[in-house]
Amino acid sequence: MNNTNSGIPPIRATISDVARAAGVSKTTVSQILNGKGRASEQTRALVLEVAARIGYGANPIARSLRTGRTGVLGIVFRPTDAVSGSLVGTEFHIRVAGGAAASALSLGYGLLHLPDPLRANDSGYPMDGCIVVAPYGTDQVIDELGRRGIPVVSVDPDPDRTEQSMYVGRDESGAAQELFSHISRMGAQSSVLLSITDDNAWKRGFEASYHAWCNSTGQPVRVIETPGISGSEGAYKVIAQLLTTESKPDVIIAATSRFAVGAAQAVSNANLRIPQDIMIAALSDSELARSHQPPISALDLHGDVVGKEAILKLVQFLEGHRPARFSQIRPTVRLRESTERDIDR
Repeated sequence: MNNTNSGIPPIRATISDVARAAGVSKTTVSQILNGKGRASEQTRALVLEVAARIGYGANPIARSLRTGRTGVLGIVFRPTDAVSGSLVGTEFHIRVAGGAAASALSLGYGLLHLPDPLRANDSGYPMDGCIVVAPYGTDQVIDELGRRGIPVVSVDPDPDRTEQSMYVGRDESGAAQELFSHISRMGAQSSVLLSITDDNAWKRGFEASYHAWCNSTGQPVRVIETPGISGSEGAYKVIAQLLTTESKPDVIIAATSRFAVGAAQAVSNANLRIPQDIMIAALSDSELARSHQPPISALDLHGDVVGKEAILKLVQFLEGHRPARFSQIRPTVRLRESTERDIDR
């Protein structure tokens, strides 16, 4: 069929089509089309000529009718605080989204944020593949995307189906143990872990690390859960109540920086000092932790790197390559004043 006479706009080629026709790499094409890189004028002219000739940049709907490809990738955030639309303080999610968007655009794809693929109004969005951030155990979103034949790469695996997942994860255990070891050196003898209620691989991972640390140091395990969406206010209420009892910890380990800020406020309002009386640490860093007084020790989860890696893995799969089924990013421990005691006191 001649699309010129059919009423269907011309088909838009992919960045891979341009690279193949010009005999150069996709990276070179991307750099030239974005006005970057150091390609020669001859190569630049060739790529631009090929892109114009084969229709790169034309209507993506027409292309999808012919090829079944849309040039669009989806991203879904599963934690309840992200799904609710409240990303204040959840810097990890913002950095994942930013890294994923930048990576998708550099590879010639658009990125679409899907609030909830299980909702009828969101289930029909066309996309070539999807990133699912922090899936729950036996996640229904992953099942639904699979039913629709949409390839998935997750940020952290489905914790009930780790062996079946293609994902980018994090080595929480190593980074968490590094943080816990520092806390031990600062004289911690009793602790509380303020955890989230979402059942995902991140929660299971850091809780397992906390249990292992407590067992190795002979201290009791104390885990208190509160919904992530409750934020600093929820953490404040939980810790304020805890501090009215006689079993005060000398360190509070919060899953999120919002939890850490709420816990710190409760400690201060109880006329206790940070870190002299009670140390505070967070298992996810953000500007809230960095700008708090005193600044709060936290794990930098490198969301931007994770987002870029997840998109790269998904695009490699879509374009017929065989990326490693999983990869891991090591968080970085950011030690700050909230856990720095004078141990000679």
